[in-house]
Amino acid sequence: MRMRNVFKRPSSNQTGVAVRTFERKPGLIPGSTIENVIVGGRTHGYVMARSPRFAVWAEAAQEVHAQGEDLPWTRVARMWEGPRGAAISDDEQWCVVIGLGFIAFPLREGALPQAHWRRPPHARWELHMPMKGDLADAVLFTGVRALDARRFVLSTQWGTGNGWTTREWIYDADTDTIGEPRDIVDEARRCAAIRTETSAEFAEERQLVGPLRGDGAETTAEAGTTFEPSSAGGEIVLSKGRPVGRVLRRSPRFVVWQELGSMVCVEGDGLPWLLLEDMYGGAMGAAISDDEEWCVVVGCGFRARRLRVGGEFRSHGADPANIHRIHGVDAVEGNTFRLSSWGPDFLVREHLYDADRDALTLEREWVDEERRGRTAILQAFCNQPLTGVEVTSNQVKLRFGDADLEITIAEVIRVEKNVPGRGIGTVDLRDDAQRAQAETTLRAWRGIRIGMVSVEENGTVRLQLHADRARPMNIQENRFSDPNWFGITAPRASVGSWSISAPQGRLDAPAGWAIAANRAPMP
Repeated sequence: MRMRNVFKRPSSNQTGVAVRTFERKPGLIPGSTIENVIVGGRTHGYVMARSPRFAVWAEAAQEVHAQGEDLPWTRVARMWEGPRGAAISDDEQWCVVIGLGFIAFPLREGALPQAHWRRPPHARWELHMPMKGDLADAVLFTGVRALDARRFVLSTQWGTGNGWTTREWIYDADTDTIGEPRDIVDEARRCAAIRTETSAEFAEERQLVGPLRGDGAETTAEAGTTFEPSSAGGEIVLSKGRPVGRVLRRSPRFVVWQELGSMVCVEGDGLPWLLLEDMYGGAMGAAISDDEEWCVVVGCGFRARRLRVGGEFRSHGADPANIHRIHGVDAVEGNTFRLSSWGPDFLVREHLYDADRDALTLEREWVDEERRGRTAILQAFCNQPLTGVEVTSNQVKLRFGDADLEITIAEVIRVEKNVPGRGIGTVDLRDDAQRAQAETTLRAWRGIRIGMVSVEENGTVRLQLHADRARPMNIQENRFSDPNWFGITAPRASVGSWSISAPQGRLDAPAGWAIAANRAPMP
């Protein structure tokens, strides 16, 4: 299959800045290096392959660019899910870039790229489920290297069902042909696995986690995953002692949890460890029917699963072109669930989902006046400068604009800042030295205007500031990549020990705002 468009050379209007420089820095693996692509003083990508005459790099997450002798700077293609590696032939005539599928192109101006196993955009979470539809024969490549005579080895461990098998293909760029795959088994890794094959009992369970893991573990006990009460209430999920997630719902026989931000799992009596979904944006809540027959998880749409081996699994409201955001779920009588979502102007919609009939009906709509009032209190802080800071051994008091705008957070407090090159740092105010550091940091931010203040669904109080005095922080900006981001959070453990006051009123926790486990309205 050939792509229609020839190489495109972006104009300065498309990129904003036409000058690119390359900068080598230490990589994440000790002793390794990475070559970043710098545009306008900021990192926009990295070099995937370099030869004596050419450089091929990834930019803006999904773009493939190339430049070299007799080849002006060129944007070759866009790759959904992004390019993951590249290789240049020994004679510098061809380059192959891998990702979800791969592209091959001659290193000369105006040449047509060749593409194989490419797919149109889908939702990211679809890649974490068994491939179906037009993704059924997709290949997500993880490695590429050049051989002789313009041949390339393409490899992957994706979809092989374990962590010890690598599947390889040989691609010939001259003939544009792909050979039959061969599997290479790492016996040392295979022998170290807990379980090397799926048990006969669960062999037909399509959502079993075991085949997706390098150790093949079919249960959380085998994998070293545990559940422990958290100081904030509820339960946290630990993997070999390290926190990886939180429990969404527990019943007498089953537990549903979320780990690594978006992966929703379930396990229970007679039910192995299952991956229900990699839910885009993370789950907002879960519910289990009283008879423990059905489980429903909500967030980006909702998922329904019958809690038995081989039970039905349904996905609704997650079409990337028409996502139905759902914020809360409760089990009601029988196998019926109430789903709630928030519309514009504080409109709340409540639907009833009958799992037995797989039917969704609108129960009622109403305006949440209480949330409207809470939002007005919080919005009073937007674009107000930080004018006063008071830090003690057990609380921090912040004043914005004037004395009528104050936030007080007590007990468990974290002051977070984005440290360039090191990510988010955390300071515990209960430690004398750290408290002094936090106070110094806070006072340095006086005069900066607030971009966002919120009390989140899980009970966290979050305050975000931005160093650009001319504009508040956009709520959609990535705070982890913004070196000017600064924030203060009070985790759920300190619920009952924070207060927010403005001319429009005051919020206290929990008396001023009861936070429900699964149906908490967000400001």
